[in-house]
Amino acid sequence: MKTILEYEGLYEPQEIHQLPVTSLVQMFGADVVLYVTIERWDTTYMLISSTTEVEFTYAFKNKTGDTIWQTSKKMQYTPQNSSTGNPLADLIGAVITATINRAAPDYMPLTRMANYQVFYSDQSTYLPNGPYKPKEIK
Repeated sequence: MKTILEYEGLYEPQEIHQLPVTSLVQMFGADVVLYVTIERWDTTYMLISSTTEVEFTYAFKNKTGDTIWQTSKKMQYTPQNSSTGNPLADLIGAVITATINRAAPDYMPLTRMANYQVFYSDQSTYLPNGPYKPKEIK
C-alpha cells in the first residue's frame, strides 16, 4: 500500500485522508477503506520511566464514502523494566530504559496493542460481524 500511495505522490496521512474514498477503492479494489486517525499522542517523562497516552479513532467507509463502522480507543503504554531482585541494579536499569525511550522511543508495541484491542479483545470495539471475521479469538 505504501509503495502505491507514494507512486501516486501521497506521502502524508492528511493527504490520503482528504482523498475521496472512491479513489482509494479504485486504487486497491477494496470494498471498504479503514481510516485510523491519531487524535492525541502525549508522552510524559519521569526520572526513571515514561508513559505514552494515545487516543485513536478507527472508521470503515464503504465505496460511496459512508461510515459503516467507527470506534475510538484511549490507552496508555509504559515500557516495563525487568526486575533482577537487586534494587540498585533495577534502578540503574530503569534509568537506562527511560533514557533510551526518551532518545529513541519505540511506539510499535503501543500501536500493536491498540490495534489488537480494537479488533479482537475489547468487546466494546469489536469489528462488526462479517464473512471474514473468525468465530472465536483465542
